[in-house]
Amino acid sequence: MLDDTSPEAHELQMAIYRRMGGSQRVAMMFQMSEEAREITLAGLRRQHPELDERAVRRIEATRRLGAELVDAAWPVLRS
Repeated sequence: MLDDTSPEAHELQMAIYRRMGGSQRVAMMFQMSEEAREITLAGLRRQHPELDERAVRRIEATRRLGAELVDAAWPVLRS
């Protein structure tokens, strides 16, 4: 449990998760993953306003997947 969550709130959240079906939990996981990616991209844009969108997305992909995979998948995006 996180330090910023009360035991009551944590238990309520766990009860909600237990009532969800597997497909609902998977859908929620994908949504949360996409939201985290968008937050990361926004942070990179703020940190590097001089970069174009392609460069920002390359940095994010490299952090998430590693440079070797990014270079192999998108060689035109090499730095």
